[in-house]
Amino acid sequence: MQREYHTSTLLKNIKGSTITLATLEGIEMDDPQRFFGDTADHLQRDLQANPEHTAKQLREAGDRYVFITPANTNAPPEGQEV
Repeated sequence: MQREYHTSTLLKNIKGSTITLATLEGIEMDDPQRFFGDTADHLQRDLQANPEHTAKQLREAGDRYVFITPANTNAPPEGQEV
């Protein structure tokens, strides 16, 4: 998986989801930046409230993805031999 493409897709999804949440919360067009900041603060509080769960999620996400790098561009998928 290409890291840059995946990162770009995730950021677009986060932005779209946050805009949808703002709409559901009745946020007006003149105030989306505040809402994005408030949402980030809310997420940060959630992370700080349960650091063990956050650490577990980070480990599991790290185990789930293998990114293409110059060192592994021509390597077979993990677990397969050439």
